[in-house]
Amino acid sequence: MIHDALTKFKKGRTTIMVTHRLTALALADRIVLMDNGIIAAAGNHHELLQSSALYAKLFHAGRG
Repeated sequence: MIHDALTKFKKGRTTIMVTHRLTALALADRIVLMDNGIIAAAGNHHELLQSSALYAKLFHAGRG
């Protein structure tokens, strides 16, 4: 239900989402991954899964 609501809400808007639930990030057009206050990576979900070992590790750990 949350994913459906976010999908409808963000249409035509800039939405900033801060989350520890990485599965919610698959909805985002752009993700900025912070690590100890520093930008560690940026891109969309698919780009980050391929280019950021940290993002991939966190995403897969959060799903298990």
